[in-house]
Amino acid sequence: MACHADSPLTFLFYSFSDLMSYFDYEDDYEDEFDDDYVDGDLHTAAMHGDVATLSRLIENWARVDVKQAGETPLYYATRYGHTEAVRVLVAARADVNFDSGLHTTPLHVAALCGHTAAVQVLIAARAAVR
Repeated sequence: MACHADSPLTFLFYSFSDLMSYFDYEDDYEDEFDDDYVDGDLHTAAMHGDVATLSRLIENWARVDVKQAGETPLYYATRYGHTEAVRVLVAARADVNFDSGLHTTPLHVAALCGHTAAVQVLIAARAAVR
């Protein structure tokens, strides 16, 4: 996770693949995808804040809420503090209230990581403050 908060709660926001990397356990783990979009380009672009690639993929009908290891591209963009990528995904109707299964949303991740600009974008997009 890009934000390195020194709190035991930080582990709640790690994806499964992050945890496997953290514990240096990557033997036969493969990401599971819920559709045919198997190359993860949308997630990679969100993680790196590559707005041009995000926009191109969205224009070519990439599903903005596709999951990789249980997380959407919006999670990646918020975790790494890429506010412009968050804006692009929100404009493309990404689910701002998607729960990763750990009762966390992109808003929780952005707040934990201290990405206040991303928090503001998500709240403006009507992310549930709970």
